[in-house]
Formats: sequence, structure tokens, C-alpha cells
Amino acid sequence: MKIQHRNDMDLLELLRLVFGTDANADLNRSTIWTFVLVVVAYLQFRRANHISSADFIHRLKNDFFGKETRELFFLFEKDYLRFDAESEVFTLVRIDRRTREELGITRKFYTIYEVDDFILGDVYDLGLFEQKHIVDIDMVYEEFGYYVETIYANKAIRFYIDNQRRETKHRAVYDKLDYIGLKCRLYGDSKRKKRSLLRWRIRTCFQEARLRRIERILSAIGISEK
Repeated sequence: MKIQHRNDMDLLELLRLVFGTDANADLNRSTIWTFVLVVVAYLQFRRANHISSADFIHRLKNDFFGKETRELFFLFEKDYLRFDAESEVFTLVRIDRRTREELGITRKFYTIYEVDDFILGDVYDLGLFEQKHIVDIDMVYEEFGYYVETIYANKAIRFYIDNQRRETKHRAVYDKLDYIGLKCRLYGDSKRKKRSLLRWRIRTCFQEARLRRIERILSAIGISEK
């Protein structure tokens, strides 16, 4: 009977807390319901943000995977392009006739403007949108991770970017490409090795802090980003 009485008292105390039968309970109830409302609002915001991010990613995919982009990406992926700093074009190398015919390629080079419009500009925009929290890194990685990492690490592209950065006014050119390329690499490493994403977030925070510090320095000495 004592146990039953204690259980009844515990239930009574719970009801007092929830429905508020005295001043102290009212305060607790108000705090609890405020907390509950904040959590619900936060979850709804996250859901809406994910939906918005998914819709944005879908539209980006439609722009990103056009014929010209797919062709150029294949050539970079297979290491068929080299950057000629003297003429400032990407020239085709080591590609056999059969592959040329299958892809319908009749030209010998691509201009830097074509590579920027169909490849580098889109990856740069992905980095910018992710940095501004318009899209989240998980969706960027799942939909574009392989492409971003491939472009970020490509020797011809690295040589082209490094060549552009030799000029003072272009020191920060494609900085968002480097940002999203490195972030996708770190995120991908964590997922492939099944590591805690907390560790990845800590590493990313340090990396982003370093990038922001570089941006502040560049801004202070009057160098534009792109």
C-alpha cells in the first residue's frame, strides 16, 4: 500500500508540474513548454531548410550536368587535358582516335573561358552557396562530392589556378573552389572511414577559420576574390 501511495504521489507531482497548480509549478511549466516550443520550431526550421536545400541542389544538378560539362569533366577525369600557360588554353593530350570519335570531339583545345563557364564556375558557386548555408555539406557531398574532389585535385586545373594566382590581383581566385574541394575531401574521408562527424566538424572549423583569416588579410590589402 505504501508503494501504491508513493506512485500516486509521484503522479500527482507530475500533474502539478505539467498543469501548474502553484506559482513554482507555473514557472516550471512555462519553462518546459517554452523549451518544447523552441525544439519543435527548430525541427520545423531544419525540415524546411532541408527541403529548400534539396530543391536548390536539384536545380543546380540540372545546370551542372549539361553536355559541355559532362564532356569536359570526362576529359579532366581521364587526365586528357593539360594547361598551356603560354597560350592560356587547355589542350588535349594522350587521347586516342577511337575515344575522340565516340565522344564526337573534333577540336584540339578548350579555352579558359569554357572551362570556367562549364566546370570551375559551377564548383566555385557550390562552395559559395555551402559557405553561406544556402545548401548543406551533406547534400553537396552526396550529389557532387566525386566531381568536386576530382576537379579540386586535377593537376591541369591546379596548374591553371596556381598560374592565375601569380598575379597579385588574382591571389584569391577560385578560393571557394579550394574551400569546397577540401571540405568534401575531409567529409568524404570521415564517412568512408566511418569516423565520428564531430571530429570532421572540428577539423573543418579549424580549416574554415584559416580560410577566413586569409580572406581578411587579402581584403585588408585590397585584393578581390574573383
